[in-house]
Amino acid sequence: MDHVLAFEGDGKIKDFVGNFSEYREFKKTQDAGKKNQVEEETQQTPINSDDSKRPQTKNKLTFKEQRELETLEKEMPELEKRRNKIMDQLNNETDYEKISVLSIDLETVSEKLEEMEMRWLELQIE
Repeated sequence: MDHVLAFEGDGKIKDFVGNFSEYREFKKTQDAGKKNQVEEETQQTPINSDDSKRPQTKNKLTFKEQRELETLEKEMPELEKRRNKIMDQLNNETDYEKISVLSIDLETVSEKLEEMEMRWLELQIE
């Protein structure tokens, strides 16, 4: 026999040049190589799969952080209202001294509001 037609499954037909005994030896070495490759992948896979299967849970807020978050959520709208009120006063004011005082107040309130918003974002991420 000069060649062997091997039906390997999945609709694949392999034309092997050689006799049946040579084909069997070839198939054994090929299967052994695949088995070693599968074993290597299996040994590497658990390391990777543990990381991918591990659910990424959010860190829970401590009681203190939860209270801080609640306080921020109450105070931020009040500061926004205060800032808007100062801006309205600034727009309607004509006296330079009052404008100066209102500008300082606006800057202070805006900085405080920005700090609170940043802390609120930090707590939301955790």
